[in-house]
Amino acid sequence: MGKRGSLLEYMGIDFLTRYGWLILLIIIAMYSLDIYGVFRPSEIFPERCGFNSDIICESYSINKNGFEVTLRNNAGNLEVSGLRVSLDGNNVECVSPDIFISDEIWRKHREINFKVVCDFGDLVEGDDFKKKINMRFSYRSSIDNAFYSKSVNGVIFGVVG
Repeated sequence: MGKRGSLLEYMGIDFLTRYGWLILLIIIAMYSLDIYGVFRPSEIFPERCGFNSDIICESYSINKNGFEVTLRNNAGNLEVSGLRVSLDGNNVECVSPDIFISDEIWRKHREINFKVVCDFGDLVEGDDFKKKINMRFSYRSSIDNAFYSKSVNGVIFGVVG
């Protein structure tokens, strides 16, 4: 049994001496790729703000207490009835701006700038990564006196500043 045990020990040491440099090289390569952000796709993708063609995002900014966005309406005269917000897939509590609470009509080709106050809490603390804010507007056309409501989804993807 003594010779068999020493043979297995020899094979283990031989394996490490032959392939140890390769294992070390792979670890160094993975560390280098991590430093350059290859394993963080959010660093590669550009910041953006987008909705469908009916609502155009003109500008935006994200901070720890919410976000501010300027939108232009190309859909016609709308009565916006609600706004739902989530951050990176987590539902967050937000205070909607006045335009979504009042009976004001959002006229076609009119830009509105509004600030939405949200409780992002620990979702953005100590983090320089880009965050994805999903928004869902519920609206109905004011010209048709439509009884049914439509919705449009939008995304803001950027760094919390």
